Amino acid sequence: AMNVNIVSIGTSKGIRIPKALLKQFNFKNSVDVKILPEGLLLQANTEPRAGWADMFAHNIDANTEFLDWEEAPLTTFDEVEW
Repeated sequence: AMNVNIVSIGTSKGIRIPKALLKQFNFKNSVDVKILPEGLLLQANTEPRAGWADMFAHNIDANTEFLDWEEAPLTTFDEVEW
């Protein structure tokens, strides 16, 4: 645990986060704040779809066969006129 002072910032209040912690937790210009029963949780922002490429690479192996649209069996949806 670390004790930090609450400081005035205009008409608001805030805390100063030491540079070492900013670097350690990859905090840039903004952070995600989650409200928990125990208090506030600050987390580094994540980019949308971050990690998707690794996830797909991990879940698709060389033996995966992709279905050709021309060979796919028809479903009731395909057989009913729109």
